[in-house]
Amino acid sequence: MNVKPTEKIKKRYIALRLESEKEIPANLVEYNIYKSILEFLGEYGYSLANPKLIKYNKSIGIIRCNVNEVEKVKAALVLTSQINNIRVSIHTLGVSGTLNKLRTKKKI
Repeated sequence: MNVKPTEKIKKRYIALRLESEKEIPANLVEYNIYKSILEFLGEYGYSLANPKLIKYNKSIGIIRCNVNEVEKVKAALVLTSQINNIRVSIHTLGVSGTLNKLRTKKKI
């Protein structure tokens, strides 16, 4: 079954940087990012955003989401303040429609 280009869901990629007091394992970061987006958007908003952590290495990551929900996902990320009682701050570095552009512009 072929999907017409007009019926495809457009995605955007958000580059992020996590600052924390201690090193946090990638699996905890991934879980807590999804959790904070779910808490901020609710179940329906989460399903519309359809976030997916594409890459996370040390303190830099990339999240894919629906083009219409980018600002909401960015807001949920900024509001994340703790992971396992460790204070954190998540900053968005940029948004792009392709991974290549995001990696070249932001040196990820």
